[in-house]
Amino acid sequence: MIHRLRRSATISIVEKLNSCQDSPCQKVLNSITCALDLSQNSGGITKGLYVCNGSSLFKIEINTDLCLCTEVFAFPETVYSIAGNENGIHWLNSSQQNLYTLTNNSGETVTQTLLSEVASSDQDAACNLFSNSLPPPSVTETTGSSILLNISSVQTSATSIPSACLAWDNVNTSQVHFSILYQNTNSVSCLSSPSCMESRIEDVQNPVLENLRPNTSYEIQIAVYRTLHNSTAVSISQQLLVNTTCGISSEPANVQCLPQSFNEVYIVWEPPVVLNTEEVRYQVAVQTGLHDIPTGTLQFTKFTQQTLLYQVSDH
Repeated sequence: MIHRLRRSATISIVEKLNSCQDSPCQKVLNSITCALDLSQNSGGITKGLYVCNGSSLFKIEINTDLCLCTEVFAFPETVYSIAGNENGIHWLNSSQQNLYTLTNNSGETVTQTLLSEVASSDQDAACNLFSNSLPPPSVTETTGSSILLNISSVQTSATSIPSACLAWDNVNTSQVHFSILYQNTNSVSCLSSPSCMESRIEDVQNPVLENLRPNTSYEIQIAVYRTLHNSTAVSISQQLLVNTTCGISSEPANVQCLPQSFNEVYIVWEPPVVLNTEEVRYQVAVQTGLHDIPTGTLQFTKFTQQTLLYQVSDH
């Protein structure tokens, strides 16, 4: 289950989409690149929740027990970022020269405008768009329980604005925040997996994932949220695969000494409950000094099996 964002009273787009797992929408969510929440867009005909998988735009209807996905429009080019307002849903072409606007839910009315000639009512939305795929984050440091990330490349790509916007004086920049999406290595994307987790980034200079499992492979993506007027958009970065380092395993379980004869005993045990490495080697120490057995410590090292036959010497 996706964790609720810390210090947030609202439900994120990712959390809303999490309720659509194991539904007809799962295939769409498995390749999502961006999403747009216009549920607060009271005056717009495009009110609702939308996702895009790069090639198409879908409207998501979340009911009590089922999510429905309806394809609204097939993009002529791959799309990584969408924005919306009362006038419709907007995206850029790859050259960032043209702004496309979908003005209804049926996908029948799409307008194309030179970005330099966009009406003032749509300039805010247009200037919060980008046309390239967001790169994955990079790793600064890993331990057995944490991963320290660097998201500077994601920030640069996500906050770059089209050149036409530089000539506009009264453009409102959106409120931007970042979240980390992560899960154990899986065959499906984080958004369509019940093991997907979300952690809001409070410190963009040192974003860190904590309380992870040692010697575990994680898939990590960055979700970039933009809030502008009555809309919230999110874009998802490319994926990064990271392994946490090996940690200390727990102690061997159920250790027993089983007598075999007057001077032989089997020492047996089970593997640690928490196994944080691919191979475990055991060290067995026998403390002598009882009765007529000489005092001392015998150590048997590098055992990979889980049994040892110990024979007491005759003297």
